[in-house]
Amino acid sequence: MKKYVFLLIFFISFFSLKNYVFAQNVEGFVLHKGQSMFISSAHLQNKELLTSEDEAIVSASNGIITAISEGETFCKSESLDSDDNKIEKFYKIKVLPPKLMKYAFSEPNNPKCGETLTLSAMTDASVEQVKFLINTKNGSLEKISEQKVSDGKNVINKVRLKVSDFGVYKVNFQVKTGSKWQNVVDSFNLKVCENSAVKATERRASDKCVEYIMAKEGFKSALSADCYAKNVYDIGCGNVVKPGTAFFNNITRAEAKALLLKRLNDGHYLRFLNNFIVGNNLNFSQNQFDALLSFTYNLGPSWLTDSNLQKVILNIKNTVSENDKSAMRSIGTVISDIGLRLRSQPNTKSEILKVLKFNEQVDVLNEAENGWYKVKTKDGQEGFCFAQYLSIKNKYTNSNIGTVNSDNGLRLRSQPNKNSNVLSVLKFNEQVDVIDENYNNWYKVKTKDGQEGFCFAEFLTVKPIDVENLISESDFANEFLAYHNAGGKFVKGLLNRRIEELQMFFYNDYSLDGAKNKYNFSLPSCS
Repeated sequence: MKKYVFLLIFFISFFSLKNYVFAQNVEGFVLHKGQSMFISSAHLQNKELLTSEDEAIVSASNGIITAISEGETFCKSESLDSDDNKIEKFYKIKVLPPKLMKYAFSEPNNPKCGETLTLSAMTDASVEQVKFLINTKNGSLEKISEQKVSDGKNVINKVRLKVSDFGVYKVNFQVKTGSKWQNVVDSFNLKVCENSAVKATERRASDKCVEYIMAKEGFKSALSADCYAKNVYDIGCGNVVKPGTAFFNNITRAEAKALLLKRLNDGHYLRFLNNFIVGNNLNFSQNQFDALLSFTYNLGPSWLTDSNLQKVILNIKNTVSENDKSAMRSIGTVISDIGLRLRSQPNTKSEILKVLKFNEQVDVLNEAENGWYKVKTKDGQEGFCFAQYLSIKNKYTNSNIGTVNSDNGLRLRSQPNKNSNVLSVLKFNEQVDVIDENYNNWYKVKTKDGQEGFCFAEFLTVKPIDVENLISESDFANEFLAYHNAGGKFVKGLLNRRIEELQMFFYNDYSLDGAKNKYNFSLPSCS
């Protein structure tokens, strides 16, 4: 009899809990077996109590939820309001089978054309083999793991190959467990770089940069509070984990490096920095790129959009031309979904010359009265647009040098067409400033004596600005070293890191000895 009473109480309690839970707006989360997550920093700080309704499916310890086995259960959060009344919240946790594929990466991280590289796939220990499916320019290449290295609960599967052409190659994977091969959802973009020391091109971190960042960020095997930022938690080598995000806890150093590589290669840090470099046609060497990537990884990418440091880099362009020290081009992009009228005068009653399409770009010549811009379209038509529907971005125009590559010389014309007047004939190897490249295979240029005109683009070799030779070390260092505070306080460790990144940028020196300041950078007074 007692047995049936106990069962009755159990079922009543269970269904009461389910009814109570579903009466609320319950937030749900999905984890793979072996993954962890936290819901709120309040749980990590023991300000709220978090418990699991079924420890066999998920555990809840010190605010961290860990998936133990497949299934579904609830976690309960308990706290007190200002009147000491108990507040309960429930979270639904669904646990899926373990992720068979965790990370993929290449060694080196930025392989060059013709260089032998190693592709690695970090998998769950249950995976017996990995098949690498590499999409090359000459077709698909298939390779099965040639080497396996055990790493705790994981296995690192490796293959070696050589790619002769630069570019980005998509790598897909299949994994074998038992006698069954399975397709893996995740893929990896293998980037093979050009054999160029200095170029305005997209890059990835070098292996020396990766090792430097790992040394500076330190290694945390388990999730813990960030040293400087409040309510921020990270793991591995500075990998910040946000509430509600799945992660692997209690990781090895190899896992931490693989996680760092994924964050460096796929994260917004790299994308923002590459867009800045390529978009502004800046020639950076690999060591300069590495220094800026380390800086951006540490501080975030906001400096790339508006900062004194950004201005120092962009102002380099003003040193290229001796004829025009301040040439700058304003680009307007149409942001109205229904287009934007180009009018003959800056008012709504004037003639409509044409309708610009959404996302179409124009040159902004000057700001007219009453909120109108005078603009020029790509086909050379000038008119006025209402400023509210144009997004304006300033871009320096004298950043490129064009060199005549035709043995017979090159005609400088008054307009971007072959029927216009010939102003002069430029000699072979003569250099001009390229002012504008948006004229349908023609460049607007300025000669050394200040004459402006148009040249056919095919016969000009355009070279972007060489930052390495033009940047002012003192100006750059002064702005760079200003980023040494955390939480409004001076941090010696951050200043040392800035010094080391300057050493990397100017002297290709990846040493961890910023405290010595061996290149005698002028340090801020607060140091």
